[in-house]
Amino acid sequence: MSSTKEIYWVCREPSADVQQKVGLLEKYHITVRILPDFATLLRSYSESRLNTIILGDDDDEEALELPMMKLSNHPEYSGVRFILSLSKPRPVLVKKAVDLGFRDIIPVDLPDSQWLRRYAFASSGRPTELLPSHPQMSMQGIASVQIPGRIAWITAKELWLETRLLPPVGSELSLSGGLADIVGLKQIRLKVLNRYRSHLHFRYSEALLCSWDVPVAYKMRKNAVQEFIEKEGSFAHYRFYAIIRNREIRNSLVKKLPSDRFQLTVALNKNNMIQEPRFISPDAIIIEDKMCQGANQANFDEMLKHLDHQIPVFVMGEAARSVQTETPHRLIPVVTPPEDYPQFFETHLGTPKAVNLDATQIPKNNALSFATINLPARILNLHPDSIELASAFPLGRFGLFGIDAPIFQQSVGQRVHGKVLDTWEGDHQAVLKDFPFHARALLVDLTRDARTQVAHALVELFKNQMLPKLKEAPAPVAEAIVEDEVRAAPVDIVGAGPMRTEISRPLRDLVEGPAPILTALDTEIRPLEEQIGIDRNYQESGIAGLFEALWDGILIIPKEVKITVLVALGLGIAIAMALAQKDPVGNQGAIFTEQLKKYEQMHNGSRRSDSPASEDATP
Repeated sequence: MSSTKEIYWVCREPSADVQQKVGLLEKYHITVRILPDFATLLRSYSESRLNTIILGDDDDEEALELPMMKLSNHPEYSGVRFILSLSKPRPVLVKKAVDLGFRDIIPVDLPDSQWLRRYAFASSGRPTELLPSHPQMSMQGIASVQIPGRIAWITAKELWLETRLLPPVGSELSLSGGLADIVGLKQIRLKVLNRYRSHLHFRYSEALLCSWDVPVAYKMRKNAVQEFIEKEGSFAHYRFYAIIRNREIRNSLVKKLPSDRFQLTVALNKNNMIQEPRFISPDAIIIEDKMCQGANQANFDEMLKHLDHQIPVFVMGEAARSVQTETPHRLIPVVTPPEDYPQFFETHLGTPKAVNLDATQIPKNNALSFATINLPARILNLHPDSIELASAFPLGRFGLFGIDAPIFQQSVGQRVHGKVLDTWEGDHQAVLKDFPFHARALLVDLTRDARTQVAHALVELFKNQMLPKLKEAPAPVAEAIVEDEVRAAPVDIVGAGPMRTEISRPLRDLVEGPAPILTALDTEIRPLEEQIGIDRNYQESGIAGLFEALWDGILIIPKEVKITVLVALGLGIAIAMALAQKDPVGNQGAIFTEQLKKYEQMHNGSRRSDSPASEDATP
């Protein structure tokens, strides 16, 4: 980061941790504007529209939730990368940030090097890599994941759900949230009719057109939804994409276009204008004359190449009539701002375009728009900072999601949240045939004490479940492999994708790593060298020292038993951890078994879905 950049950090009273992180950013030429409240942010943002805003948690939930919602739904903040800075456990606040599509949640008490990598990863304007912590403990623990989504519109039979989940067409999903609440059910069943990456309303990369219904016994409860539809009416919004640098014109558009009839998205910078309109699918483009001439002409022409020729372009400013383009788009000059913006645009546009013109649009601040997709999963590897999961459908990259599992209930007593780093289709092993898609993710909302509790839980889990079995292992046979031979043998690499596990490395070698766990991953957290030059000798985390108790337990095992354990290490850990995690989370079995059977029948036994569309340009 050679050039100076600026960000906003909303924090009423900066703590020592916050001041330390601010100093760290300034060391890397990032100017931090500390703002005491949201009112100050609104005034400052209208003058300097910065692309990253960190929100502190030093107020109570009630004081923070409403401003968070207003900011995330405001037309001028649509491209902002929101980061929640966490100083203590805040489950309600974290859930709100996840639901609103925040870019990330970062505990402020992380070690400097780790915090800086997390910040660089979250604020990057292009795809970057961030590898998880290692070593991780291998297991097969039952879990459930909660993927956030937003419902943009609804009819009596269909709805438009935006999310980062990537289920194939025909899949059945279990949905909780506002819609389930209004009909008095815990969950609503959906069927995916189609997938889109256009006509998007929220901060998610995928849209699912779904059919929905309730069991026959609860049909009367749908009347509550029908009442909402009748109250709101069924009509489509006009969708505008505005590229306006002039603050007065921006403010005029935001104030004079009513949100119940017009959905306005304002470009954050001149680079966003090239690709962003493709995902919004606007009815019209509104652009300032200066943004389509001179140095901006190339971006303007490139944007129009990706848009339907039927989409008109309103050019605002004194030089509007001189604007030209090689594309067949219709340019409408607006030299003088109209007195009645709604009437002016309705006259030129006619009927708005939409996937379903008869649908009822759900206001963005309405509880009915918030939804959660619930999926069963399996924990394959775990570290206090990161996790690897297997699930029935692929989790979209860079999305935040919730995780319920016994290991977290026993250690921190609550659901935790992660951010997907990568996702891929894994090996179709018999024990995971119902969970073919793997994802590796960061654990984002664990502060220092919580990370310590998870680390202790992993140590105790191993000591209580694995060590007794190792001590009772039979003596080695006459032809047992000696330790020197094991050391000389090639390392056996197993596993799919980037998560490769070394299972035949001697125990002595593992001592050289940051934490003596029996399973070591062939990965490391690397600095984002193109953005930040981080000292490679910096100690990543104090969590590693918490595994010393585990190593003390290993050292008491006789040498001959260690040698025998090496031969069956991978299998032993998998079986032991599976036994340790055998208690299910909730009543999920019937739901996901039925879902996966239908999915298998639909695809003639194949677990491979169509290749998902390319991911967002930013994490």
